[in-house]
Amino acid sequence: MKHKNRKQKLLNKLNTSCQEEHFLSRKTARQLLETEYDEPTSEDRIDLLNNVNSLISRVFMAAQDLITHKNLEIKIAKRVDEIPYISNETEFKYSYTGDDGCLVECKQRIVEGEDICVALVCEDSLIIGYGIAVTKNKKCKVEIVDVDRYSRRESGLFEIFQFSGQNFQVGVGHVLVKALMDNCQRPIYANATNSSSRYIFKSLGFIHNDRNDNPCILMLT
Repeated sequence: MKHKNRKQKLLNKLNTSCQEEHFLSRKTARQLLETEYDEPTSEDRIDLLNNVNSLISRVFMAAQDLITHKNLEIKIAKRVDEIPYISNETEFKYSYTGDDGCLVECKQRIVEGEDICVALVCEDSLIIGYGIAVTKNKKCKVEIVDVDRYSRRESGLFEIFQFSGQNFQVGVGHVLVKALMDNCQRPIYANATNSSSRYIFKSLGFIHNDRNDNPCILMLT
């Protein structure tokens, strides 16, 4: 019910702004919503902080508060029979209803011997987010963090706190990354290709790997 209400609220907002929701591409729709709900410069603000370790502690607490206040459930899947299917009530970027997408593909990858850890966030038994990490040669890489379109921060599902006079939001993506951190061996690497995802990783303690010229490559040791 909570998911359904968020979905309807977002669609109503899109309809109000653009008359017809189907005129918007998924990317355009998200950009419209982020303009109001999200802080586009969160990554930049973290980079400018001198006391980032104190911020990280607050983010961890806010992630736990989000779990508690919204009655979210965290599950970890490492076996084939633990990998779920996606409900048609949700909309993910990389996985789809039924037997399609990268989440279900984890089943075959596990069968083939890959060391995969999947973090799942559930709300009222509905999967609203998942993260996939793979360990190889004693190094762990977060491959995907995927949150249902109607459960992202711009939907209103977040905790907010003030730090150094600024507001910071913590959402389902933070909860997923924290769950992977708690269940995977370090070092953990991530290729965070946009500012929103880099904000999540950096706010949880990941830093840029100085040995790599790519600013998207972050690591946690």
